[in-house]
Amino acid sequence: MIRIFMLLTVLFCSIDAQIYKSGTLVQDEVWTMVESPIYIKEDLIIPGDKLLIIKRGVTVYIDSRPEKPIKIIVKGGLKVRGYKDKRVVFTSRGSKDVGSWYGIVYDDANEASCQMMSATIENAEIGLDLQHTSFTIQNNIIRNNKIGAKVTGKNHAVFVNNIFTKNVNSGLYITHEYPILKANIFYENLNYGILGQNEYTDAYVHKNGFWGNNNKNVWNLRNVLLGVPVDTNVNGARIDKYDNIIADPIFIGSESEKIAIKDDLSTNDLDTLRINDKNF
Repeated sequence: MIRIFMLLTVLFCSIDAQIYKSGTLVQDEVWTMVESPIYIKEDLIIPGDKLLIIKRGVTVYIDSRPEKPIKIIVKGGLKVRGYKDKRVVFTSRGSKDVGSWYGIVYDDANEASCQMMSATIENAEIGLDLQHTSFTIQNNIIRNNKIGAKVTGKNHAVFVNNIFTKNVNSGLYITHEYPILKANIFYENLNYGILGQNEYTDAYVHKNGFWGNNNKNVWNLRNVLLGVPVDTNVNGARIDKYDNIIADPIFIGSESEKIAIKDDLSTNDLDTLRINDKNF
């Protein structure tokens, strides 16, 4: 009887311990692993004078509601601070289909109070929707969204060391210039690695990696040579005019890694890397 009572107590405590967030933040908040996971059942709004900090290891579950996808709307500040194997994860609860939730929307946010580092963002309509907001997005895995990230308005967002993969429309969609992209990987997106709104769209795209994007690596940007291999570097890897590498990054556990091991490509000094995308 005592054991049954103790078990029921643990179960009720576990249920009570679940933390749900929605509506407008009324004060600054810090989410840590102690509170994780966090559940979001309706739109969450961070107003202009408020700051939300999400620390390493936190998982945020957003209820799957494709008929009216849930948004995290940032008008103030959002600092996401994942780290190595303790990533911050934004994912859907319920269906894992693309578009199960809307994504994180930066609506003319407080740029000085925005940070996105070492997070995984998946299953959204638009993983990161940057509207008139420029800050650094670094070391993230953005996957299985309709659009990985979208840049609109006057925008000079900086993307560094991110992986964009398995996104349906494009890894990155640019409607206005001039985001900066350095050392990112655009890998196996279902249509485009980077897609511009029209042929006048511009961006700084240097030293990124492109591979296996089903339609084109880069499309509809002012510079038509982006993502098109025109040369080889000193290691024999194909590159475009701007040192973007057009080669398989060889993810750990992928089919390409098995082929590389079989063919003993470890002795071949290519610019490609074996990358653990679960521990980026």
